Amino acid sequence: MARGFKTGGRQKGTSNKVTQDVRALLKELVSKEISNIDNLLKDAEPKDRLEFIVRLLPYTLPKFEDTVFTEPQEAKPKQSFLEFINQQILESAQKG
Repeated sequence: MARGFKTGGRQKGTSNKVTQDVRALLKELVSKEISNIDNLLKDAEPKDRLEFIVRLLPYTLPKFEDTVFTEPQEAKPKQSFLEFINQQILESAQKG
């Protein structure tokens, strides 16, 4: 194999066949179990039912971050071009 160059195998961006098959299998399994969740939860202990719901919350509700409000800093007024030139002239006159 040449250093730094891909010389064989799948092309970049091509998905792995095994990964595709596993994802399809898991999708089918989850689809079947979703219709059975109500029955499973009815039979579960209250503690287990609550734990199940709590574990699913991150997938259904957005996570919130603390919001910190800071006062906006006062913007310094911009110098006009003439003010800038005058300042440069005054500074150079003071130096020499």
